[in-house]
Amino acid sequence: MNASVFDAQAFARRIRVRIAERGISQAAASVEIGCSTATLSRVCRASVPDVENYFRIEAWLNKEPTP
Repeated sequence: MNASVFDAQAFARRIRVRIAERGISQAAASVEIGCSTATLSRVCRASVPDVENYFRIEAWLNKEPTP
């Protein structure tokens, strides 16, 4: 049995929700995160990010939004 610990669908959903809450584009989010637009696009379609990008995105998700 190959059970995945990482839920790429849930992670992608969290990113899309945060982008919508902020009212920004994926391109703007990728600049804030520090990853390429292509990487963020893939992750938003539930591709598993590499470890470095995972931590960048996770930090961005957990960062308090600026007003």
